[in-house]
Amino acid sequence: MPIGEVAQVSDALAAVRRALGTYEGLVHRALDQRFALRAQALRLAAGKTTGTVRLHEDGTAVVATLPKKPCYDQIRLKEAVARLQADGHDPAEYVEISYQVSELRYQAWPAAIRAHFDAARTVKAGKATYSFEPIRPAGTEASNDARFAAPPEADQACGAHTFDPLS
Repeated sequence: MPIGEVAQVSDALAAVRRALGTYEGLVHRALDQRFALRAQALRLAAGKTTGTVRLHEDGTAVVATLPKKPCYDQIRLKEAVARLQADGHDPAEYVEISYQVSELRYQAWPAAIRAHFDAARTVKAGKATYSFEPIRPAGTEASNDARFAAPPEADQACGAHTFDPLS
């Protein structure tokens, strides 16, 4: 398939995704408007604020699920873990503790600080994305385009690859 056609299919797919998101939003709002109050009343009658309830309408069971999304205040959670440790308990038996490092911050750290974290750092690639744009006339490149331009011999050295979505 020629790249121009791939670009057209890609653009059409993006338009379908946008339309799908719009329709999903409309349907969700309509369902919420129609069933949310009844579902909440059934949950309250059952003594719960979240979970699954079943409503009956026109011979159809409507399954309404409101998931539980607990969120903990990180400062208070840290204090609770400290109290567990002070009382002689192993916090690992009760909580999962993980550390996160912002990549932007990591890149801004001095090399001596980064060195402490390098052994713990693994970089995994995300999902590749592709977009299409018309070729600009010479002299109108974006400021970083030259960084990504491969020399002509690169296709030969690495082996040229073609993208065929139908294969």
